Formats: sequence, C-alpha cells, structure tokens
Amino acid sequence: MNLEGHLADCAVAYRNSRRIIVDRCLRIRLGTKKFSTKDIQGMEWDVLQGEIKQWIASSGACFQIIFGTERLLFDDIFQGDLGTAVYDECFLGITKDAAVQFIKFAEDVCTTRPSMQKLFEMLDLYNAVLLLLSDVNYFFHSKSGECLRTRAAELLPRLVDLIRASLLDFENGVLHELSDPPISTGTTDFLTRYVSDYITRIVQHKETLSKLIVSNPLVNSKKCEDGIQFLESKDRSPLELHLVWILASLKLNLKGKYKHYKDVSLGHFSMMNNIRFIVRRIKQSPELLEMIGKDYLDELDENALQEANSYLISTWDRVVYCLRDKGLHYAFGFYKGVLKSSVRDRFKAFNATFEEVRQAQSTWLVPDAQLRERLQNLILEKLIPAYRSFLEQFKSYVESGNHPEKYIKYSVEDLRNAVDDFFVEYRLCNALKSTSQ
Repeated sequence: MNLEGHLADCAVAYRNSRRIIVDRCLRIRLGTKKFSTKDIQGMEWDVLQGEIKQWIASSGACFQIIFGTERLLFDDIFQGDLGTAVYDECFLGITKDAAVQFIKFAEDVCTTRPSMQKLFEMLDLYNAVLLLLSDVNYFFHSKSGECLRTRAAELLPRLVDLIRASLLDFENGVLHELSDPPISTGTTDFLTRYVSDYITRIVQHKETLSKLIVSNPLVNSKKCEDGIQFLESKDRSPLELHLVWILASLKLNLKGKYKHYKDVSLGHFSMMNNIRFIVRRIKQSPELLEMIGKDYLDELDENALQEANSYLISTWDRVVYCLRDKGLHYAFGFYKGVLKSSVRDRFKAFNATFEEVRQAQSTWLVPDAQLRERLQNLILEKLIPAYRSFLEQFKSYVESGNHPEKYIKYSVEDLRNAVDDFFVEYRLCNALKSTSQ
C-alpha cells in the first residue's frame, strides 16, 4: 500500500476505527462516563466520591493498558513506515478524546468547593494525577501533544490548592463546630471521635501531605494561650504543627461547650474523658505519636489529670465539707462537750449530699478502665479518711440516742463499695431501667 501511495489513507481509516474501539473500551470495559462541568459541580459528595474512585482505577487502566496496547498495535501494523508527523497525528487521533475525557474530569473536580470531607479523596486524586502526568508525557511527547501535557501539568497546583483549602476547612470546622455534647453520660463527644479518626487518616497520608503543607497553621494566640509553646516550636514540621493545632482547636471547642453546663463538675468530667480518649488514640499509633511529639502527649495527659482534679474539687469537696468538726463542740466555763443534735445534722447532711451526687452521676461513664480506677481511687483518698475520722470521733454520740441508723447510713466499707460502682456501664443500665419504670 505504501508503494501505491495509499498508506496514509490506510492510517486514517485505521485511526477512525480504533478511536471507536477505544471509546467503546472506556464505556463498556472501564465503565467511564462523560460529565459536564455543571454535572460535577452539582453532584452530591457521596456520588462524586464514587466517581473519583472510579476515575482513579480506570485512568490507570486506560493509559497503561489500552493506550499501551494501541501503541504496540500501531507500531506492529505500520512498522515505522509513516513519517513522524503522520504517526503522531494518527496515534493522537486514536487516543486524544479518551485522554481529554480523563483530564477534563480532574479539571472539573478542581472547580468544586473545598471541604473537609474531600481531603483524602483529593490526596488520592493528586497521587493518581502524578501517575497520569507521567503517562501523558510518555504517550504524548510530541509537539502535537503539547496541549495535553500542559493541561495535565496544570492539574497538580490546582489540586494542591484544593487540598490545602480542605485542610483549613477542617481546622475551622473543629474550632467552630456546634453540635450538642452527650450531656447525660459525660463520655466521649462525637467531635472528639471524628477528629481522632481524621488525624489518624492524615498520618496515613503523611508522605504526600508533608510535601504539600509547607506553611504553619494560622493560630489565634489569644484564644489558644494553653499550649501555645507547642504551636510556636521550630522543631516541628508545618504538618506536625497543623496536627497540634487541630487538637488544640478541639480542646477549645469542647471547653466552650462544657462551660455552659449548669453542673460544673460534669464539664470537668467530660473534658477529662475526651482528653483521655485523645491520649489513648495517640498512644495506639506510633506514627501519630512521632508527629504529635511526646512533649505534647505529656501535656495532654496533664490536662486530663487537671480536669480530674477539678472534677474532684467541684464534686467531692462539698461532700467532705459535711464532715467538718467545726461548730460541733461547745465550751461553757470549765464545761466542754459535743452538740449531739449538730452531729446528727452533719450525718444527715453527709448522707443527703452523697446520695445527691450518687444519683446525679448515676449515668456518668468513664470508658477507659485505667482512668476509671484511678478516678475512683482519688475519690476514696479524699472521702474515706475524712469519713473514718468523723465516724470515730462522733459515732458514739449518735448511737447513744434514738434510731442511730437514721443518721449513720454508711460504714466505711459501704462507701468503698458505692464508689467502686461509680462510672461503670452496668450501673448506667440499671439507672436507665429505673428511670423508664
């Protein structure tokens, strides 16, 4: 055919037929769809998320398998008989529409609004575009493919901007999220769990994000006085500082929520649980611990203890206050004694206050067994010595009167057993059953 001058016509016919086959492969074998820019911009995120995953899988198959096969077939049939210009024009004619379809999809995704929920799909898309760019440069290396190479290369900075904006959206979301906390139990807030899962996924993408996140977070030092030294550290990378800022923002958010509780002790109790949850999640991930830093982990651990102590003071100091001996003694000349009625009143006040705390906190939980045991021990260390001392000093004055059981309701062991039941799940179940009856 070359001798008769028909080779160029043959190449054109071959190009047209193979272009149809490539298009059919994309639609039938790879399941690709064509979308307009408006379609992509108006698509619900869960739908677009699925399309991005499909794009990542099918783009690799298209370039590496379909385009690779077309290149081999084309070379085998024409065996270098075509000039470079005709060769490039024919191969480009076979594959260009498919290549443009893939590039345009990524371009349209870049026009969507940045959002915290898009971050990880954008990272996957970024890594896929890196591979795509390599394939585009390989298959369309000639001058006629310059437009495709340029469009593919321009995707990367646009995706980087989208990734950075999505991370910023997450940070702002953590700082300003307004959902109601779990008031009845004081246990881990939904936001705390969400943030913990999110930063765990950030660590999984550490290699890529470390290259893309090159500036430090925008920290409001007036809002974040607590732990500001960790956010100003020069020993941490920008990505590591962003992780610390996310956790600092979470603490600020939770403090803002819990300060509105009428029961101050519940606010401290809830903060203790939430911070302890974060500490455990960090300890479970060596990579996350490395990025956060042991110094900041120790700071969080100390924060949890501070909240536990604040809870003890706000709850149990008023219980122990009932056991003071001030005002129970009298002195009249040479006569000294104990006011029995006042002693009985103190025992009654203690019983009422302890029962009030027991009832109010019957639904409170500490999911972390180690923290729960530690908190129970701290309560016992505050409560038992004070009660034992009061009991030893004044028990006889009550027992000498009528109905001592009305005033001395608890032995030391009874109090120990009662405190051991605090903050455990089976007690919550019993409390919920009693309220539903």
